[in-house]
Amino acid sequence: MKILKFIIAIFLLIGVSNCESFKSLQEYIVEKQQDNEFISIDIPASILTLKEENGSEETLKALKSIKKFNFLGLQLTTENKDIYAVEKQQIKEILSNKKFKEILRVKTGHSEVTVKYLGEENNIDEVVFFGADNEKGLAIVRVLGENMNPSQMVQLLNKINIDKDSNQFKSLHTIFDKIK
Repeated sequence: MKILKFIIAIFLLIGVSNCESFKSLQEYIVEKQQDNEFISIDIPASILTLKEENGSEETLKALKSIKKFNFLGLQLTTENKDIYAVEKQQIKEILSNKKFKEILRVKTGHSEVTVKYLGEENNIDEVVFFGADNEKGLAIVRVLGENMNPSQMVQLLNKINIDKDSNQFKSLHTIFDKIK
């Protein structure tokens, strides 16, 4: 009987240790919104409009597929270099989850940019832009949507106009002015 209990305990231990316990990017962002070291902004898609009054049906569909943006940034200072290194590694671990599919990765000298997405190739629900610079800091931009199509998104980028009079845009601009 003791041997049976021992074998069951080993199997339970192996089972528990094999379970992945990834923190989601959303959990990470929500957690860091409370941290004074970070700059955090949620931006509604309503600040985006088309440059032309009459957009094509495809362009309008692409615009409607975007729901909101989350921005999280950490400006690097001499006082928070250790925090920067830990946070950068933590984000990389989150983005290493196999659920994220990579679109782009660029490394140059002391900086790197990664773009990943969640969903299917022609039916994307979330796009994540992660940038880190060992002299300036790091930033994550999370674009949330529903059924986003990459080719439509590329076309949309050339046709959108940002409502610079919106309160969200003004607060974003104020924050970036303080960073300089």
